[in-house]
Amino acid sequence: MSWHYRAKRVKSEFNDDYEYIVCEVFPQLKSDVSDVSPHTENAKFYGETPQDLAHWLRWAADDIEMYDVIIQDNKE
Repeated sequence: MSWHYRAKRVKSEFNDDYEYIVCEVFPQLKSDVSDVSPHTENAKFYGETPQDLAHWLRWAADDIEMYDVIIQDNKE
């Protein structure tokens, strides 16, 4: 697969804690400015049916458990 889902740690909007968002990561693309693979912010999930949506959510959950969390403290 040329991309996968990952969790990314970000500053919470409501306090000084952290929370996690879902990103789509593209490891085959290289970044000259960071050692973190290029990724989207706040992936959204859609499905043509509730079952289709559940499929994508399960896929994302499996990937999140498989790959390390993205942590970029210098950008927070």
